[in-house]
Amino acid sequence: MMAAATTPSSCCNALKAADPTIGIVDLSRNFGKEIALTAGLDYARGDVVVVIDADLQHPPELIPQFITRWQEEDAEVVYGKRGVAVGREPRKKGTSRAFLRVINSLSGELIPVDAGDFRILSRPRGRRFGPGSRATHRYMKGLFAWIGYRQNPNAL
Repeated sequence: MMAAATTPSSCCNALKAADPTIGIVDLSRNFGKEIALTAGLDYARGDVVVVIDADLQHPPELIPQFITRWQEEDAEVVYGKRGVAVGREPRKKGTSRAFLRVINSLSGELIPVDAGDFRILSRPRGRRFGPGSRATHRYMKGLFAWIGYRQNPNAL
């Protein structure tokens, strides 16, 4: 399931044409990343949901590795954990770490440091984001931590 904040690219349409299990949620305008993720989770129907940014900053070729870890380790969630030398500028990485330290100290939930949005979830876990858990201003990394369950990192 792909949620497109703008018109789905020819790449998305080609993937759907090649694999009928892939779905596309075509939003009427750019509502933002968090709303697009929510729409994709709402409409997904498979056993596992892959969450990946449309800009492909994370390599889609790692999806089979994530699925293997999900199957072999009986994990409910497998998330991408950035390595030391991933092309992020030091200031952005530092402010991100500081933000997560503050959020983790205030919320009681532990959002993994250096975790991106790239992850897979067992479909029942993805349903935890359904209409009963709506928040006006969503922070998906926080919600992914909030649902609990066994979560394993996978190096990017």
